[in-house]
Amino acid sequence: MKKFTHIVEIDKELKINDNGLLDAYSAAVTTAAAKAGPATVHISLGKRTEPWPFGPNYVQGTGSGIIINKNGLVLTSDHVVRNSSAIMVHLPDGRSFNGEVVGRDPAHDVALVRIEGKNLPTVKLGTSQNLQPGQLAIAIGNPLGFTWTVTAGVVSATHRELWVSRQQKLNNLIQIDVPINPGNSGGPLVNSRGEVIGINSAMVLGAQGIGFAIEIDPIRKALKDFLAADEETIPLGIHGKREKVDLENEKQEQRESTGILVTGVETGSLADQLGVMRGDVIVALDGQRVEDPKDMEASYPKSTDQLKLLVIRDGDLHEIVARTVVRDIT
Repeated sequence: MKKFTHIVEIDKELKINDNGLLDAYSAAVTTAAAKAGPATVHISLGKRTEPWPFGPNYVQGTGSGIIINKNGLVLTSDHVVRNSSAIMVHLPDGRSFNGEVVGRDPAHDVALVRIEGKNLPTVKLGTSQNLQPGQLAIAIGNPLGFTWTVTAGVVSATHRELWVSRQQKLNNLIQIDVPINPGNSGGPLVNSRGEVIGINSAMVLGAQGIGFAIEIDPIRKALKDFLAADEETIPLGIHGKREKVDLENEKQEQRESTGILVTGVETGSLADQLGVMRGDVIVALDGQRVEDPKDMEASYPKSTDQLKLLVIRDGDLHEIVARTVVRDIT
């Protein structure tokens, strides 16, 4: 097995556009919104209320949600779709689909709605494990009927509890000062990388800057049976799955192991810039062996000033070394 090394320089320069040079804060918010926005949906529905003497009474409801996998699963708040009689899911690209509730977890105030469509945009689920007070947080949703609205603020606190009714208390809440209103429920709270860290759920009426989102980690755990078959999106813009490979040890002896078979590369992603190709098998990231997508997630560096990827391509070992180059545009 031959080994090749490729050095790739990633240009970190911010390009000047018609609006001038974006400051770091604006760049973070706009980038995150661009990543999560296409998969954020507007949910409209009819809701059945207490029956009147001469028949049921229906009211119109509205909320938000996110498309989380290629099979058309939409994650939203349980209270958005509870008692709904008809659900319509509207995408930013103008398409609309009938929705069907296929899973509910009232304890976490989340639900899954299935839609039938092709070429659906999806959003990446991140982690809420290491959130810090003061960290940038961005909400996308449809408050008060104003569709696809972006608001930003910070994480105020984590692991909050809140009584939302006399019978229900929500746990594992992220407290935020991000402006949210009725209609934001079910929409994503994302970090600066555009990864979902929570699902917007509640606000304190009469208060200023006190809102809450359900942490994404317990949601992923609660819905693991629904998500397991579809979670193929890996950091760097790679789609892949576990694959058996033959590796050589220091004595050039063959041994069977596993890696990640690249099944797709997102256009314009870091992987695309690095020259990662469909059919490559990733076996290491920054010196850490990766045997399945979860290993890739754990090994993904927070900073990409330098990144080293080891892949098997056409039977040979290719080391891809990425170095960030900041260019002076003055």
